[in-house]
Amino acid sequence: MSWSKFVHVKKNILALISFLCASQLVGQVNFEQGEYVQFKTAKPGIHMLSGDELIDRGILSIGDALDRLIIEARTESVLSHLNDTSRSFNDPIHYYISDGDGLLDEQSKVYFYMNGPFGIQWDAANQRYEYTAHPYSNYEHFIVGAASTSQPYEMDERSAELIGGSTRTLRTSNQFYHRDTAIYNLVGTGRRWFGELFDFTTTQVFDLPLTPLNTMAMDVDISAVARSSSSSTSLSVQNGSSVSFQAVATSSVSNYVIERGLTTTIPASNKVILTYDKSSDNSAALWLDKLKVNYLTDNEIFPNSIYQKRFQNYPRHQDSISTIELKGSNLLVFDITNNAQPIFINPNVSGNSVSFEVGEDGFKELTATPLDMAFKPIYVRTGKLTFLDELTGVNALIIAPDSLLVEAQRLAEIQQTVGTNSRALALEEIYALVNAGTPDIAAIRQFLVELNQRNNDGLQYLTLFGDASYDYKGTLSGSSNLIPTFESYGSFSLYTSYITDDYYGYLEHGESLNWYVDDIDLGIGRLPVNTIIEASASVDKIERYLTGDGRYGPWRGDVVLVADDVDHAWEREFAVVQDALAKRLDTTRPEMNIIKIYSDAYL
Repeated sequence: MSWSKFVHVKKNILALISFLCASQLVGQVNFEQGEYVQFKTAKPGIHMLSGDELIDRGILSIGDALDRLIIEARTESVLSHLNDTSRSFNDPIHYYISDGDGLLDEQSKVYFYMNGPFGIQWDAANQRYEYTAHPYSNYEHFIVGAASTSQPYEMDERSAELIGGSTRTLRTSNQFYHRDTAIYNLVGTGRRWFGELFDFTTTQVFDLPLTPLNTMAMDVDISAVARSSSSSTSLSVQNGSSVSFQAVATSSVSNYVIERGLTTTIPASNKVILTYDKSSDNSAALWLDKLKVNYLTDNEIFPNSIYQKRFQNYPRHQDSISTIELKGSNLLVFDITNNAQPIFINPNVSGNSVSFEVGEDGFKELTATPLDMAFKPIYVRTGKLTFLDELTGVNALIIAPDSLLVEAQRLAEIQQTVGTNSRALALEEIYALVNAGTPDIAAIRQFLVELNQRNNDGLQYLTLFGDASYDYKGTLSGSSNLIPTFESYGSFSLYTSYITDDYYGYLEHGESLNWYVDDIDLGIGRLPVNTIIEASASVDKIERYLTGDGRYGPWRGDVVLVADDVDHAWEREFAVVQDALAKRLDTTRPEMNIIKIYSDAYL
C-alpha cells in the first residue's frame, strides 16, 4: 500500500471512530431520565463550562444545541431545619452562551453565576454585607444535564441604557472578606470548628484579596475563643480596639473556652493584623472563629483567581438612575440580584472602561470578571436521580454512601423477606435530588418529609447505613462521617453538647428542632460501619439472626440496658430511667434475663 493511500485509510478510520464515539455520547446524560453530571465550587461568582468539558463529560455532543443544557442548584446558602412541604428542591440556573451559532464545539463557552458554600447577604439598613457559615460543606455543588429539546434557561440580556437619564456615576463599591476555617474541634464534639491558633505565634496577618480605598475606613468583626487561667488576656486589631477574655475554670464539666466578639473600625489597609496578648499566662491559647471585613474599593477590575468584585446601586428613590463605571478589558457583567436568574448586561465600552445604567427602585447587586478569569468548577461524579415517584409504597428506607450501597441493597432484600417494602438509596443521590449535591443534613430530612407525605405518612423505618462523626467537612484524616448525624451547636463541653439521629424522625409540616414538643414519626436505627468488609459482616450477622440455625437460641431471652456515666446532675436520669424499665420488665416478663451495662460501674 502506498503511503498516500495509507494516510487516506487512516483518516477514514479515525473519522469513523470519532463518529462512533460521538454517537455513543448522544443522550448519555439525559436529564429527563434523571442522569446528571455533578460539579462543585468553593467560590461565589461567574463560572464557565467549556465546550471541551461538555463534550468530555458526555453532557452534549458536537453540533448539539447549547440551549438544551440544564444547570440546577439550591440557591439557599444553608437549608432551613423547618419542615415545609411547599418548598421545591433545586432551582434551574440561567446561563449565558458564548458561541456564534449556538451549537456545541470545542470553543463554546457557557457562563453562569454560582453561589459559594456560604451565604453573603447585603444588609441595606447598615449598608454592609453579612455572612452565614455553612457547617456541612466547603463546596457548593450543582448538577448539569441535557434535555431532548431547547430549554428556557438562556440568560436574559439588556443594553447599557435605561429609559430616563442617569443623575450620578458610581466608581466605588462595597466588598466583603471573611476568614472562617475549620481546623480545630476543641472537645471532639459539636458542629463548631475553629481556625487559626494563637499560642506560640501570637500575631497573625490576614491579607485582603482586593485593595481598599485609602481614604475610607474598614469595618472589622471578629469572633474568637480563648482558654487561660488569667482574666487579663486580650485580642487586639492593629489600629483598632481590643477585647478581653475571662479565665476558664479547669473543672471537667465546665466550658473548655470563653467566647468573645469584637467590632471595630480601622484605617484602610490591605492587611488585618491580629495580636493575642497572653503575657499574664504563657500557657494561654486563642482560636479564631471568624474574621469579617467590610471595605470600599474602586471599580477597577484586575485578573483575580480567588475573588470577583461585587457592585451595588445604593438606591435613592424609585425613579432615579445611576451609571456604574468599571475599568478593565474584556469584561463580562451580570446583574445577580436574583442569583438563580442573572441578567447579562451589554455595557458601553470606551477604551479600557465600561459603563451601564442601573435603576434605583430597589437594591441591585452586580458582578464582573474578565472573560478568561471566570471560575472553572471541579468535576465530582456522574449519577442518576431516584425520583420520589419511584418510591411509592416504601415503608422502610436504608440510606448508605455510594461505597456501601451494595451491602445496603442486600439488607433491603433481607428486610423484604420479613414483610417490609424496603429500599436502599445512596446518600449522594439524595443530596443531588434535594440540594444539587451539596452535603446538608437538612437535605436528608427534607427528602424524608416529602417521601413520607407522598406515601400518606406510610414511612415507618429508617436505617442509616454508615458511621457518623462530628467532622462534617472531612478535616481529620480517616474521617468516618459517612451518614451524618445531628450535632448540637454547643461545642465547648461534653455535657452541654449532644448528637442525635432523632433529627431525621420529625417529619410533620412545621416541625423543626423542638425535641421536647414534637413526636418522632420514624423508628430509626444505625449500622455504624466504615468499610465494605464491616458492612458485609454486619449484614451477614443480621441474616443469621433471621435464618441461621441458632436463631431461636437463648440469646432471645436477654435484655441489655445501657446507660452513660454522669457528667452533670441531670444525667443521673440515664440510670434512673433504665432502672424503671428493668423493674417493669421484671414484673411483666419475668422470663427475660436483664443485663445492665452502666458506664459508671467501670470507672
